[in-house]
Amino acid sequence: MAPTVHPLPDTLESPDVGVVAAVGAYVAVCFVAVAISVSLALGGSVATTVGIVSTVATVGVVVGSILARRIDGPAARLGRRRRSLALLFVPPLGLGVGTAVVVAVPAIETIAAVGTGFGAVASGVAALSFAAMARTRYARAVTPDEPVATIPWLDPVHARASVGLGIASIVLAVGTFIGGGLAGTEIGPWLIQASGSVALVAMIVGVVLVLSGLAARSEATGEKSLLEKVRPREPGKKVYGSRYSATPGSDSNWGTPTLEVYETGLVAPGPIGQQFVAWDDVTDVRLESTQLVIDRHGHRSLRCSRSVLDDPDETASTLERFVIASEKESPLERQCPDYET
Repeated sequence: MAPTVHPLPDTLESPDVGVVAAVGAYVAVCFVAVAISVSLALGGSVATTVGIVSTVATVGVVVGSILARRIDGPAARLGRRRRSLALLFVPPLGLGVGTAVVVAVPAIETIAAVGTGFGAVASGVAALSFAAMARTRYARAVTPDEPVATIPWLDPVHARASVGLGIASIVLAVGTFIGGGLAGTEIGPWLIQASGSVALVAMIVGVVLVLSGLAARSEATGEKSLLEKVRPREPGKKVYGSRYSATPGSDSNWGTPTLEVYETGLVAPGPIGQQFVAWDDVTDVRLESTQLVIDRHGHRSLRCSRSVLDDPDETASTLERFVIASEKESPLERQCPDYET
């Protein structure tokens, strides 16, 4: 069953700098990947390739910016349906297939796989980032009012996914460094430098994802994470046993995502960006021994560790009242308490 699509407002804001920059960067990355592949396949020199890349990147940014400004709310419109978001991943998929074709066909210069492979990874990251922005912009567009309740929300699945992506990024970094070093001995030192830079960025991203995932998993189980052992949460500086701080309070749940409750639905943290869940899509709210679960029609349930909830029973009751009111198709009249993070 497809999720309920909530209508967008009649008037949407003009694209801001962030949206224009995101569209421009996405189009530029796709253009640059194709340009590098064609230049390397035709045996272009390093100077020629660099000149083509700089020109194509500029053209891509300009074209993307023009496309973004042609309609109001492009990100919100794109994030409304999954089919629209899937279009963003067509170029990365095409470049990935192109890499396999280049490697498999002897008549094509193998060096062209460097361009298509880079393009597949770079455009994939750009598509993922833009998809996250689009989902979040759509969720914000259909919930312009203040939330009725704000609940700390920590999904254990997201923690495991963060660790998995981090490990994959580290493996990619090692493979890029080794592969670039081996290929660079035949192609040139510029490839060694480029692969080293890409590997460094991928390694940093991987380490951050692994540490953040482990920290989220520790918070979900109520344990002290490695980051907290190295860098405790308490602000200020401890001198001779006394702590001095200009920041009031030290018990805030920094970094904890939140679930926002509206009369039209929920704005929940997703794997990428935020997602809007209409009340019509919610089938049940269950409180288990370790988790609060919100079941949805045909989609993965939303789950939250009980350890981050101040009052799990009251939180479940709040959500159940909204579900019941939605089933009766009547306005919600009960006042629900706010939850502060």
